[in-house]
Amino acid sequence: MLNEVQQIIDDSQYDNWEVYFLIWAAFISLCIYAEFRPVIGMLRSLDTTTFGYGIALGEVFIAALQGIIVGMFG
Repeated sequence: MLNEVQQIIDDSQYDNWEVYFLIWAAFISLCIYAEFRPVIGMLRSLDTTTFGYGIALGEVFIAALQGIIVGMFG
């Protein structure tokens, strides 16, 4: 079954990494919608995780999104 799924991904017009990210994003979205507690807990713990100079991972993520938006308009 996994070989068939991989073949479908390879035959698509998109790169493999794009399809993998789409699958993960859909899975995470479904878990949030269904309130699957282990995934929601993991996401909340990542949001408050700090590293290097006390910067939270959530702040880095927001800054990255802002950079992408500025880059699109620039």
